[in-house]
Amino acid sequence: MVAKQAAVPVPEELQELYNGDPKAYWDDFYVQMKGAFPAASLHGFFNDRAWLRTEFSELADVVKADAGPKRVVEIGCGPGNTLFPLFSANENPLLQLHGLDFSKEAVELVKKNPAFDPAHCHAQVWDLSDKAGLPSSIQPGTVDVAIMIFVLSALHPDEWPQAVENAWTMLKPGGVLLVRDYGRNDMAQLRFKGNRYMQPGLYIRGDKTRVYFFERDDLVNLFGPPLNTSTDPSLSLASLALDDAAADPSESDVASTDPQGTTTKPPTSTAPTIAETPAAPFDERFRFELLHLGVDRRLLLNRKKQLKMYRVWLQGRWRKPMVESNVEA
Repeated sequence: MVAKQAAVPVPEELQELYNGDPKAYWDDFYVQMKGAFPAASLHGFFNDRAWLRTEFSELADVVKADAGPKRVVEIGCGPGNTLFPLFSANENPLLQLHGLDFSKEAVELVKKNPAFDPAHCHAQVWDLSDKAGLPSSIQPGTVDVAIMIFVLSALHPDEWPQAVENAWTMLKPGGVLLVRDYGRNDMAQLRFKGNRYMQPGLYIRGDKTRVYFFERDDLVNLFGPPLNTSTDPSLSLASLALDDAAADPSESDVASTDPQGTTTKPPTSTAPTIAETPAAPFDERFRFELLHLGVDRRLLLNRKKQLKMYRVWLQGRWRKPMVESNVEA
């Protein structure tokens, strides 16, 4: 299937167009959503990610009443799919939530949400791959938890190093980065036809937004493998929870149009092996500690349409070391 896609790639001139101003296509996407749905139902079009507090214990902890001052940043917040479920569950009077997105239309949706409370919530336009660094609302080393849910996949691979540096810069020592994104051979990848393939793993959707489908090694190369594997075998990539797991209860990042007709079966595939040595070096200056990296494979059945949908997602947790690396640039 992928070979057939690669045989009919997106023409070079169109790739330059799509890569030239990706924000504009995401703005168009949210404008179309606002036009297609009444204001009262638009926020319901996107699944609220309440399941994240179950999957990521750090998010359950920061909303507790006695958690103390905490700052959580949702990068690529869209209409606030993570921001508002966290705020609705919050019992911590000292919690600060930030929603960042490079689409001004998405940020407008966040600010217009009736649940938006300026005392605890902040929203700002910002590109994760901005070479100028952090947004004005975030100071270096002040974030406890940074969340990237289906965000890196919207960037071109050439933009990933800057994205990693910016995430590293905003986090406190000991701060945690939570990642969930599309995995290689996900149904959404395999169903693309001709003129959608841009380069290995990278495609353009019909709405002209980009999407990348990750291998495990992609994320290990970007953020870093476990530390001290030579002295502690329990931290090897083979043993550090690099597992196939049924993680979140939602079918996808966008709400199903037929939720009553969809059921989920547990994953049956076995995990592919992952190289102990990354295929390409990551930047030693921004080396995170890998806490967990798993693959979520699901067979979703739409009984009404008699469709089988094989979904693949990657989910990981990395921590910024308490002592930063002194590797020279």
